[in-house]
Amino acid sequence: MNKSASWNNTDESWESSLIKLTDKINEGVKKYKNYLFVAGVENLDILINNVFSSDIEQSRLRQLLSDTKHFMLLGSSKKCDIDTDYNKRLFYSFQKYSLDPWTEGDYTKYFNRRYKLIKVENPNEFDKKDIRLLRHKLKAISKFTGGSPRMAVVLTNLLFDEDAVSTAQTLNDIVEDLSPYYQDLLEKMPKKSKILFDALVRSEENISQSKLAELVGAKQSDISQAFKWLLGNNYITGHKNKGEKFYRYSVADRVFVLFYYKRFMYQGLEFSHIKILSEFLISFYDSRELSLYALKYLRGTNQTEGIEFARLVFDKEKIRYDSINWQNKEDVKNTLNRLINSKADFNKVEDVSIVKNYNKEFEKNIEPHLKALERCEKERNVTEQIKELRQIGLNYSELKQFEKAINYHQQALQLSVKEDNISMQALNLGQIGWNYYELQQFEKA
Repeated sequence: MNKSASWNNTDESWESSLIKLTDKINEGVKKYKNYLFVAGVENLDILINNVFSSDIEQSRLRQLLSDTKHFMLLGSSKKCDIDTDYNKRLFYSFQKYSLDPWTEGDYTKYFNRRYKLIKVENPNEFDKKDIRLLRHKLKAISKFTGGSPRMAVVLTNLLFDEDAVSTAQTLNDIVEDLSPYYQDLLEKMPKKSKILFDALVRSEENISQSKLAELVGAKQSDISQAFKWLLGNNYITGHKNKGEKFYRYSVADRVFVLFYYKRFMYQGLEFSHIKILSEFLISFYDSRELSLYALKYLRGTNQTEGIEFARLVFDKEKIRYDSINWQNKEDVKNTLNRLINSKADFNKVEDVSIVKNYNKEFEKNIEPHLKALERCEKERNVTEQIKELRQIGLNYSELKQFEKAINYHQQALQLSVKEDNISMQALNLGQIGWNYYELQQFEKA
C-alpha cells in the first residue's frame, strides 16, 4: 500500500521512517545471504531539488547513504552535476557511472531478440530478404535516435509496420507523448547552451563549432564552455567528413529535434507530418519504397501525403523539381513515373498501387488483369496486351513467384519486339533481369 508524503518532515518522522527501513533490511539479512536492499529512483536530481533541498534534509540523506548497511540508492539523472557543489551537504555523495549511447551493434542485438520473439509467435512472418531490409533500416533508427535506448524500443516497432503514413503518425504521437520529457531537458539546459542549441537546430545542423559561434555573433573561444556542456551531456554529437580536419555537429536525439520543430519553429503553422519527418523517412525508406507510397497515396484519398512522398523521392535522388506543378496531382504522378521509368531499380514500381507486403492484395490484383488480358487478346489490341502481361508479371514479382513473373514478362517482351516498342522492351528486359537476380541466377540476370 502506498503511503502519501508528510506535510512536514520533522526529525521524529524521519527517525520513525528510518527505523522501519532498518527493520525491513534486517529481516532480509536474516532470510537471505548477501542481502542488499536497493531503492531505485528515476530523475534523482528532481528528488534532491524537491525533497532534500535544505541543509538539514541533505544531511539526513547523506547519513542514510553512509551509515545504513545493506542499503543502496540507485538513481538516474540526465544531469551529472547533482553533487558537485562543495557548499552543499551532498558534495560528492554519489559514485557516478555514465551510460553510453547505444551503438548500431546494440540496436542490432535488441532487434534480433525482438525478431526471435516474433518468429515464435508467427514463424512465417518474414523471409531472409525482408530481414536484410529491416536490419538496413536499423541504421536509420540508430542515427535518428542518437543512441537513446528508450527511443530504440519505441522506434523498432516501426520496422514491423508497413504503412508509411502510420509510421509518420506514430512518430508524431511519440513527440507529443515525450513533450514533457523534452521540455524538462530544455529547462535543465544552461542559458548560453540553450542559445547554441537553438542556433544549431535552426541552421539545419551538420556545422562546425566555429560556424556555430559565427551564427550567434561570437568567437569560438566565447562559446567554448557552453558548447562543452552540450557535448558532455550528450545533447549534441560530432563527426568528421572524409578529407576534413574539423568536426561537424548535430543534435544527438533526432526526436528532440522534431519536438523543437513543433514547439518552437512551426508553432501555430500548418504543416504535414510527412514533411516535418522527412529526414527520418528519407533515411528509413529506400527510393523504391518511397515511390510505391507516393503512387499509392496519389491514387487514393491521401493525395496530400502522396505529393509529400513524391517530394521525398526527388530529394533522396538529389533531383531538382522546380518545374513540377505540385498543385496538380496528375503532373506530380506523371513526373514521378518518368523518373521511375528512367531508373532500372524502379521499373517494377510503375502502375503498382499497393505496397510490397500486402500479399492478399497482390493476389486479388492478378485476376482482373488476367480477364483484361483475355479481352485484349480477343480484340487483338497488342499494346494493351503488353501492359496487362507486364502488370501480371509485376504482381507475381511482389508475391516472390519469380518464375511465373519471368514467364509473363517474356511474353510481354516478345510482343514488344513485334510492335517495335523499344520502351516496353527495355522495361520488360529489366524486370526479367531483376527476377533472375532474385532467383540468384546471376548469369541470366
